[in-house]
Amino acid sequence: MKKSYSELQVPDLSRCLKMKKLGFPQDPPGYYWVEVPKNKEFVEWQVLSGDHFLKFFNSGLLLEERNEGYVWRYLVGEVYWLIPLIKAPTPIEIEQHFKLEKSDCIWFVKVDDKWIAYYLKRNDENWRYPHEIKSDTLPNAFADLWIWRREVENETNS
Repeated sequence: MKKSYSELQVPDLSRCLKMKKLGFPQDPPGYYWVEVPKNKEFVEWQVLSGDHFLKFFNSGLLLEERNEGYVWRYLVGEVYWLIPLIKAPTPIEIEQHFKLEKSDCIWFVKVDDKWIAYYLKRNDENWRYPHEIKSDTLPNAFADLWIWRREVENETNS
């Protein structure tokens, strides 16, 4: 299945779910993975921006923050449907949430059809945490690196 323009700009749904679980901010604005109506049911996940929601839902749409993140509250007849949103950050948004020090070194290289993210951390005269991540798209490479860094931080801090 061919990806939409929006889907090419952000990590896939499974990575975004993992990022949410690991504490990536879910605040608007931006892109979100959302279940959209298909055959009167919410069965298809798509990446949409806030502007695109209005194409699917003409009225009664409210953005609401809940403990588990943001949801769209949509009035259908006399019943509100809560439609969960999963933040789909662009590489620029992901990069803004890296906790880097001056000595950290990150770079991305495209080899054939794969993106490779490299991460090195300098401690005194030694480089540590040499790490290489291969992904199918640049947004997925950014997400994979963010996920890996968060998991390393959690292991180090526990």
